[in-house]
Amino acid sequence: MQQSKEFEIDFCYYGMRETLVTHIRNLQEVANHLGCRPEVIKNYLAEKLKREANIEGKTLKIKGLVLKPSVEKLISEFRE
Repeated sequence: MQQSKEFEIDFCYYGMRETLVTHIRNLQEVANHLGCRPEVIKNYLAEKLKREANIEGKTLKIKGLVLKPSVEKLISEFRE
């Protein structure tokens, strides 16, 4: 079965200005699409963004505001 190159990242932002956390709620789907484990994506994004990141359940939580275009660009680079 051939996978599409396009997929949606499900974002949620939580908290006030000083404690804002970006949630990627469909981390497992993103990992499956990229053919790797969620921890690999977490480590890659944390390193590239230079931010603290944790996995809670099926959600990747990144400290601070991370906009969707930034993550999509990094995921695209990761894919290559």
